Amino acid sequence: TSITLYNVNCEWLKRLPSTKNWSYAIYFRFIVVDYFYQQLDRIVYLDSDIVCNGSLQELITLDLKENIVAAVAEGEAPWWEKCAQRLDKQEIKEGYFNSGFLLINLENWHKHDITKKTMEMLSNPEVTNRISYPDQDILNILLPGYILFIDKKYNTQFSINYELKCKSGETYPHPINDSTVFIHYIGPTKPWHEWAVYPSSQYFYDAKAQSTWKDIPLEKAISSTQHR
Repeated sequence: TSITLYNVNCEWLKRLPSTKNWSYAIYFRFIVVDYFYQQLDRIVYLDSDIVCNGSLQELITLDLKENIVAAVAEGEAPWWEKCAQRLDKQEIKEGYFNSGFLLINLENWHKHDITKKTMEMLSNPEVTNRISYPDQDILNILLPGYILFIDKKYNTQFSINYELKCKSGETYPHPINDSTVFIHYIGPTKPWHEWAVYPSSQYFYDAKAQSTWKDIPLEKAISSTQHR
């Protein structure tokens, strides 16, 4: 496998809405889509806190039809209802997706001008005042009717901080199993943090042990919150 790293000029991205938890790097998915248009038919976008644990073969042949993305729903119907009200988009009641994993149909994305529409909405204060998760909320506003919802195994979310709820010797029940393809480590603690020594981190440790970075030490705590 060949891994190519691209250095991105981020100056214009820094003008877009961001938060302490979501930096301007969330907009890299748009650069990726625009860059590879007419080079590829489809692309898998992954947040950097996702670990692959299974085969992607099914995604290569998945029929996207006229859909723009395939994605995994976040939460259940009550959460979708709240998101629909917050974003003033009733179609979201049918499903709100997490943008950490996206299988993107590049042709359909460009046919519907999604990047341009996103940037216009992110420049509109009436829109930005409503959104909590900049890129994710905007895409959920723009894409209803063009989303293929697929199995949660492609975006199995789990926070290592849930493990803190356990008493010594106990293991927190997590949704990761043998069929899980992508493990999405949401929350502030990541498996590459030195203090994240919990069963749910083992999938990252296994991947790291087989990688070029196997001898690189895990990150140490820096802030007071991390030390705590």
